[in-house]
Order: sequence, then C-alpha cells, then structure tokens
Amino acid sequence: MKVVKTLKVSPEEFFTLIENSLRYDIEQYGRKAAGEYVLEEGLVYYKKIKYKKKEYRTRTEVKNFQAPWAYQVLIKNEMGNFVISYDISQKEDNVIEVVYQENTVDENGNPNTSLGRRIFGKLQAGRIKHRLSYMENNIHEQRKKNE
Repeated sequence: MKVVKTLKVSPEEFFTLIENSLRYDIEQYGRKAAGEYVLEEGLVYYKKIKYKKKEYRTRTEVKNFQAPWAYQVLIKNEMGNFVISYDISQKEDNVIEVVYQENTVDENGNPNTSLGRRIFGKLQAGRIKHRLSYMENNIHEQRKKNE
C-alpha cells in the first residue's frame, strides 16, 4: 500500500516526530533505556504486541534512517513480515510530500502483491492519510507552544 500526502511542515519537524515516536517505542516497549541505543540503520529491538487477544514477540529492524528524508523498518512476527517506510521530499518552504508505504513481505523481503493485499491496502490508505494529517496538526500545535 502506498499513500502520498502533502503536509505544511518542514522535513526536520516531520522527521523529529518520527524519531520521537521511535524512541518512545524502543524505550517503552523494547525495554531499552535512553543512551543504550543509537537511532541508525541496523538497529534491532524486540517488543511484544497484542492482536486479537494473542501476544506476539516482534522483531523490529531499522533498514533505512536518513534524517530528515527517509525512514524504513522491517517488522517480523508470527503474523508475518512487514516493511513500513516514509520518504520525505521538500516541495517548498515548510511544505513536504510524504510517501508512506506499508507492505507485507516474504522472508527475502520481496513484497506481497496479491489482489487481496492490494484491496486491503486501499482500505488502510484512508487511515494512513488521517494519521499523517494528525502528525501535521501535532507539529503545528508544537510550533504554537514554542512561540
């Protein structure tokens, strides 16, 4: 699934939000303390997630971390393997285009391109657009607090 959205924020502001979310995830659920890890390509952490009353041990690996332009993770658990990425490009001052992609992949990292997955992806796209708008609003609120 691929979602493209224009946001009225800077690349640095958007990427800082991603970094803060990643730090929270690592420290809260991955049980690593601040200073015990470096946000970079190759970082691996484990956490447990609950889905439909079942708990899954999840391995998350940062595959690409190029602030403020690109972020990608590979998530593996018993439900499957998933790749999530954000690619950010500057359109003009304080305006960026975010390309969000989320795909199921096989053990070799090849995307699942089945018809069912494409239909499911279209249903998820609306949620992702909403999440990106929420992130944009969050940044605007932070700006107001810092003024």
